[in-house]
Amino acid sequence: MRLTIPTEQSEITIEQFIKYNRLIRLENISEFALMIGIVAIFCDITTDKAMEIPFNEVKEIANQCIEVLNKEVEQKRVNELTFDNFGFIPNLDNITAGEYIDLDKYAGDFENYHRFMAVAFRPITKKVFNDYSIEKYDGSDKYAGQMLKAPLSMLLSSQVFFYNLSKELLKATRDYLQQPTAEIEQLEKALQQNGVGINQLTQSLQDAELNLEKLQCSTFTSF
Repeated sequence: MRLTIPTEQSEITIEQFIKYNRLIRLENISEFALMIGIVAIFCDITTDKAMEIPFNEVKEIANQCIEVLNKEVEQKRVNELTFDNFGFIPNLDNITAGEYIDLDKYAGDFENYHRFMAVAFRPITKKVFNDYSIEKYDGSDKYAGQMLKAPLSMLLSSQVFFYNLSKELLKATRDYLQQPTAEIEQLEKALQQNGVGINQLTQSLQDAELNLEKLQCSTFTSF
């Protein structure tokens, strides 16, 4: 049997990555069943076909796939994060509240990685050399289906940009809350009326930063 085994993250689709994340979260799954599932998913064959492969080869192929997943995420410039006619949000400093809220909602949920991509990537409407504009955001439903076929490398690279942006926003917010201004005093009074203080809010922001760091660590398996 001739198999196509991925050698780069760009050869793995987001749909395959979602299926893989479902697989490794199954309870009481045997190591052999896990390897069969990995081979079937990433080589794009049925489970029955994977069962026909000699055991030693199954283990080798599964480990090769895991090695690809564990590769360091390639750092790219924003204008390099494109595929087909879809481009990444060209200026994260000007991201809308709606875009940020949806990116934050989908970034840590593997079942919605394709929706994260549908927010981060949209059709390029205008391009001049390396500069471009993308279609206005109108919800994640519009391109979520197409994003299932997008490469894993694009998801991982775009998540790096988003996590870095989120960390900067959280830090800036914490720094702002620590400034003794009249506005902060008013905020303190408003929070206290609801049983919350500036210190508690700052701690929540610190916890959010820690959660972002945890989300950056993808869950992989090796044998």
